[in-house]
Amino acid sequence: MAHRLPLADIQFIADFAAYARGRGDVVYDYLDTANCAACQFLRDTGIARAPLVADNRWREARGPFNYVEMPDIDLPALVKHPRTFSALAVRLEALIADAPAVERGQ
Repeated sequence: MAHRLPLADIQFIADFAAYARGRGDVVYDYLDTANCAACQFLRDTGIARAPLVADNRWREARGPFNYVEMPDIDLPALVKHPRTFSALAVRLEALIADAPAVERGQ
């Protein structure tokens, strides 16, 4: 089923996929809320200094506890095995391949 994603979310997912592709077959720990694949992406790209990720939200570990919504995606489908960055890149790319861009809130 194709997801309808805001253009900003498609860009975020595309950036995450490019990052994951660059990491190759490095294994990540999905259950490590401070060092999972998303945390590594957020930290390594400078989006967040010390991110914590839960469900489809992330926040800075230090500072105010305001969660920022990440793209509304099917997380269970994205975190299936194998949990390597290259496999994650394939799943992320598939997520946006057929996703029509929409205005936020549609």
